[in-house]
Amino acid sequence: MPPHQDRRVRRTRTELHRALIELLTEKGYDRVSVQDILDRADVGRSTFYHHFRDKDDLLVVSCTEYMQRAVEERARGRSSPWEPVRTVFDLCEEYPRVYAALAGRRSDAVLVRATAHMVHEVLTRHLGAPRGADDAALDPAVQFLAWGIVGLFGPITAGKLTAAQAFATFEAAAQPWGRAGSEWVRDDATAALPPTPTAAVPPPPTAAVPPTPTAAVPPTRTTAAPTPGSGSSRPAAPRSAAAPGSAVAVPPEAPGS
Repeated sequence: MPPHQDRRVRRTRTELHRALIELLTEKGYDRVSVQDILDRADVGRSTFYHHFRDKDDLLVVSCTEYMQRAVEERARGRSSPWEPVRTVFDLCEEYPRVYAALAGRRSDAVLVRATAHMVHEVLTRHLGAPRGADDAALDPAVQFLAWGIVGLFGPITAGKLTAAQAFATFEAAAQPWGRAGSEWVRDDATAALPPTPTAAVPPPPTAAVPPTPTAAVPPTRTTAAPTPGSGSSRPAAPRSAAAPGSAVAVPPEAPGS
C-alpha cells in the first residue's frame, strides 16, 4: 500500500475510533448507532463497512489497536516483562470515563467481555510464547491475567486505587511466575516443593513370650523307720511325693507279708 493511502487508512480508523469513544461516554454503548458514529467521524457508510463489520467490531478492533500502539510507545526501553500491564493501568487512570464505560460497575457483559478480549490480545502479543512454541499452551494463563487486570479497572475508575497501586498489586501476585519454554511456571517451583514425605515404618512388634512355667516339685519325704521294740514287725516303706495329679507309686509287698 502506498504511504499516502496507508496514512489515509490510519486517519479514517482513528476518526472512527474517536467518534465511538466520544459517543460511548456521552450516551452509553447501547444507545450508539453506526449512523451516529458516521455522522460524528464524517465518514461514509461504505468506507465504514470496508474496515469493520459493525460497531462491536469497531469497538474491539479499534480499541485493541489503540492499546497496542500505547504499549509499544510507552514500554519501549523498559526491561520489565509486565510493562504492558502497567501501560494498560495508566491508560485506565488517564481516561477514567472511557474505562468506566468499558468495564466499570455499570457496564454490561458485552462491554466487559470485549474489554477483556482487548487486554488478552495485547498480552498475547507482548507476553506470548517464544517463536516456535505453541501459543495455545499459554492461552489459559493469559486469559487469567486479562480478566484479573480488567477486574481492577472498576476500583481505578472509582478512585479507590491508583494505577501504581493496581500495578503493584498485580506485580506482587505475578512476581513468582515466569516462562519456561511454552509453559508458565513458578520461578521458585523447585525450591517451593516440599520434600516427599516418607512414612516412618515402625519395627515389627515382637510378642513378649513368657517363660515356660515350671511346676515346683516338692522334695521327696521319707518316713523314718520305727525303732526296734515299737511293736511293728515291718519297716515303713518310703513314700515318694508326685506332682499334683500324678499317680502315687506304691512299693511292692515285702516277702512273707
